[in-house]
Amino acid sequence: RDTQEETLMASKMSKSDPSSAIYMHDSHDVLKKKISSAYCPEKLEEGNPLLEYCKHIIFKEMRSIKIERSKKFGGDVEFFTYEELRKAFISGTLHPTDLKSGVTNALETLISPVRTYFETNKKARELYSIVNQIKITRWTNLMLTISMQHSRQELFLGKKSQVLLNDAKVTIVGVGALGTVA
Repeated sequence: RDTQEETLMASKMSKSDPSSAIYMHDSHDVLKKKISSAYCPEKLEEGNPLLEYCKHIIFKEMRSIKIERSKKFGGDVEFFTYEELRKAFISGTLHPTDLKSGVTNALETLISPVRTYFETNKKARELYSIVNQIKITRWTNLMLTISMQHSRQELFLGKKSQVLLNDAKVTIVGVGALGTVA
């Protein structure tokens, strides 16, 4: 039987699960699918990745988040602080489905200009093409496994390491080592 902590860990959106992690190059449809399947139990704040996105990203980058919903469900609502949003969610006046929709739209607003830049600027598009070829298959505190075209690369990372892409080569800066796995 899983503990509550194990359940929370397994259900959170995380870089350890590429199918749930949010990337700057995700299309709107991919972003919507990931957010729609995110763990977001009604009236629960603890371990809720969507509330974490609101608190740590959306309200730090945007002055508000607008939740568009049918008049049947109270009509559109706009929150200007995380605390307002949190209280509405915990009280049940903001449903998880509505929060997911609002978070999807807010993240799309933030990600879209970056994605567009990488798609329209020639040099950026080349880098974007390289990034899109990388498929993260596993992430732990110490190791990132990526698949690029037909080879797998194992990147052993220390806490202050960075991965830099340069001419389709993966370079590690900082503590760590690079090895190829057949």
